[in-house]
Amino acid sequence: MIRTFKNRALKKLYEKGDLSKIKAEHVERAEDILFRLDNAIKPSDMDLPGWNLHKLTGKLKGFSAVWVSGNFRIWFRMEDGDAFDIDYGDYH
Repeated sequence: MIRTFKNRALKKLYEKGDLSKIKAEHVERAEDILFRLDNAIKPSDMDLPGWNLHKLTGKLKGFSAVWVSGNFRIWFRMEDGDAFDIDYGDYH
């Protein structure tokens, strides 16, 4: 289950269906990712074809990320079956 967000736009999308702060071409993928993340209990549950699940390093060590489009990713950390600190953007 999703517990916390770092990104306000994703939080608004998740809680209110507010699309206004998400790039239009990312909305459908972001909604799919959030739905799956809300039901995930471990990072590998996000390992779907085309999503390119990968672990992050450096200052984002402990987080996993999935591909949205181009350089845009949604990254998160999992703890005790819940998702925390969900963020969205280009971390490259």
